[in-house]
Amino acid sequence: MARSFVADSGKVKEMGYETESGVHSLQEYWISKASANQRKGRAGRTGPGHCFRLYSQEQFNAFQAFCPSTPYAPQPPESGGSTPRPRVEQ
Repeated sequence: MARSFVADSGKVKEMGYETESGVHSLQEYWISKASANQRKGRAGRTGPGHCFRLYSQEQFNAFQAFCPSTPYAPQPPESGGSTPRPRVEQ
């Protein structure tokens, strides 16, 4: 059986919206510990596998436990998101 490999950068890219400029932009944020563990689990889901984490144990320890580590930006009015999600401090 073939081995499965996952390379985990510890980052996620999300589309944000700047209310001041009215511009959408792709921004990079650190993931949570729960997300890191989920990515690790993908390596061995269907057979033998290994997850290569491209960050240190010290960085992992600094991740939030379960909360998303991204500061959610308000959505533009045309997207139907009239209520902005709460901002999570890093």
